[in-house]
Amino acid sequence: MAGSSPTSIDAITKHLLYWEDHDWLKAPDCEILEAIASQLCKHGGPMTFKATSTNLLPLGCLNAHMLTEDSANQPTPDLINTSIALGFQISGACLPTMTQSLFHQGILHMLWPTTHRNTNLIITCIKAGVQSCTNFTPTSPRLWRSLCSKTVSCQIHAFLWKNFHQALHCRQYWLHILNYEHCANCHICDDFESVDHILLECDASGQNIIWPPTCELWLKKKLPWPTLSLGSILGCTICDFHDSAGCPLPSANHLYTIIISESIYLIWKI
Repeated sequence: MAGSSPTSIDAITKHLLYWEDHDWLKAPDCEILEAIASQLCKHGGPMTFKATSTNLLPLGCLNAHMLTEDSANQPTPDLINTSIALGFQISGACLPTMTQSLFHQGILHMLWPTTHRNTNLIITCIKAGVQSCTNFTPTSPRLWRSLCSKTVSCQIHAFLWKNFHQALHCRQYWLHILNYEHCANCHICDDFESVDHILLECDASGQNIIWPPTCELWLKKKLPWPTLSLGSILGCTICDFHDSAGCPLPSANHLYTIIISESIYLIWKI
């Protein structure tokens, strides 16, 4: 079996038994890996894995590689059959291989809280916004990890984190406080004062003054100014721009992250 991803091949050939003994606690995408391990166990004969360059892959592997890239950029993921054979459904860990740290992780995994409905809605909105700007749809774990980007300041980290959880003092926040329900509406527009209204619509917030010079700065990179939406600006830490030839532009990614994050934080503080 040939493939162009050494990471995937190492996961199957080197780390699979380790993760299986530890109840898949440290395995990335453990549901898919467990299904792959189940299929490998059903295969009776020996199997050989080989890591090769993308240019040297057989035609069938190249087609699979192209399908993988197309699927990774879809707005909604495909449903993958991750069913496991009954003979392979063994839960738990191998006690002699476990450590106190792994036991602690296992307990936390069992008690891990579910994601709030409002957080799921904003995550879906951000994925759609990033996809509309860069034709790249990030995964939820990658979105959360992007909040730790070193490109932005700690204050902006906190601001984006509160947006992800819809924990800012606007909109529905005031509707649950007696005698402060009127604060839920914009005192200029008399419209519902949501985050997107403040950052993209309301003239009183200063957004109509801040966005034009931001756009002018971005156009100096000879790239089109993306259509701004709540999802695209909140996902500024995970952008992935490419030139006309498809080559990545890391400098454009850094610039977009800096100017968008600083702009939205300035509008919020004003």
